Amino acid sequence: NIEQLYLSNNSFSVLGLRSLGSLMQRETRLKSLWLDNNAINDEGLECLVEGMTQHCSLTDLDLSNNHSITAEGLRTLSAFFQSDICCLKVLWLRGINFGDDGAVALANGL
Repeated sequence: NIEQLYLSNNSFSVLGLRSLGSLMQRETRLKSLWLDNNAINDEGLECLVEGMTQHCSLTDLDLSNNHSITAEGLRTLSAFFQSDICCLKVLWLRGINFGDDGAVALANGL
């Protein structure tokens, strides 16, 4: 029944993000997820997106200041944007220095 989940400023490992991905598959009311400042890397982002591709009701996702996310991780996210299940309306990526390759990955998915 939770619609907003603030998990900022935690240091999630891949295991934690895999668990959150599993939550995405079950939790149909979750609309907003804040994961800023969590030391998320590309592998962790991939685990999260895996869960989101099964079922996702998220409209807002904050991944800001997860400095280990690179263009590779954004390509995974970009593929999710193109899926029919994606209903994201707002995505925060502040403080991630993904460079030109990351911008291209995002642009390809939008």
